[in-house]
Amino acid sequence: GNSIALPFWRWMLNRMSTYLPADATLGSLFDGIGGYPLIWEEIHGNGSARWAREIEQFPIRVTEYHFGRAD
Repeated sequence: GNSIALPFWRWMLNRMSTYLPADATLGSLFDGIGGYPLIWEEIHGNGSARWAREIEQFPIRVTEYHFGRAD
């Protein structure tokens, strides 16, 4: 499925953030339930997850619910 273990990815993205520029952004090709953008924005701030692209309706709606439409 598209689920991820949030505690592990929170740890991993925190570690990765030390090597990224302060204004780093995220684009997600396979968003699933929105876990990656959710954790990314916890670390890098609202609006730093710039876009997500999914083809399935459920992940699209979940992403829109959490992050709004990216028209």
